[in-house]
Formats: sequence, structure tokens, C-alpha cells
Amino acid sequence: MTLILVAIAGIGEIVFVFAYTLAGTPLFDLGHLIAEVRETPKDYIWLYVMLFSTVVPTAIHFILCLFSLQSWYVIIPSLRQFISDKIANSPTSPFAATMIPFVIGFVWAVPFLGAEGLIWSIWMSAADSFAWFGGHYLDQMLRLAQWIEAI
Repeated sequence: MTLILVAIAGIGEIVFVFAYTLAGTPLFDLGHLIAEVRETPKDYIWLYVMLFSTVVPTAIHFILCLFSLQSWYVIIPSLRQFISDKIANSPTSPFAATMIPFVIGFVWAVPFLGAEGLIWSIWMSAADSFAWFGGHYLDQMLRLAQWIEAI
């Protein structure tokens, strides 16, 4: 059923674009849009958000991949041995009984803290570079649009 709905949506999109092609009008006046972005960039924040919207899912996937680092404690023998010894001693040792939840929580939290630290350090060190990169990215998109003769 999902494939049928996707196929119907795809056919609808093709018909929509084909209708604009037959009418001889552009679907979206990219040249005018880019000229306006150069004149008043603050009015077109939505365009930058749309262009860079793939960064957010990529960052989320990166953080989820870092979450899998919690399984590394199985690879590191000394950490694995430490945890198993504390679990074995936890019925008789109050220190081990209180230490194990902390250690396991630490093993799960380190990837998230590492990802947050990485994102924060990138943002703090490269905040000015993002504006420079955005301008160059827009220039490249303009060249691409001219190359494919969209403008």
C-alpha cells in the first residue's frame, strides 16, 4: 500500500512539473530568488534553513552512533572486568552496590556528553566561519543553477 501511495505522489509530481514545462513558465524563478538573497539576506533565512536542513538529521544520526559507543566496555577487558567484579561483590559490599549504577550510567552518558562537547566546540570555534561558508555555498548553488541552465 505504501508503494502505491509513493508511486501516486511521484506521478503527481511529474505531472505538476510537466504542466509547468508545457506552459513555458519556470516552476520557481531561481535567478530572481538568488538576486534577492544577495540584496536582502535577512529576509531569506528560510532559504538557508532549507538548504542546510540536512545537517540536523545528520547530527542526530551521529549522536545515535555515538550512543553505540557504550558497548565498547565489552571490548575493553579491564573495564569489563571491573564492572563484573563490582557486580559480583555488590551483595556484600555497599561501595560496589552504589558504584555499579554510577559506572554503568557513566558508560551510557559519555557518548552523549562527548557529542554535546564536540558540537559546542565546533560552534564556538567556527561560528564566524559558518557565515563565510554560507556565502560560498550560495555561490556554488548559483553556479550549479547556471550550469544546469535553471537560471
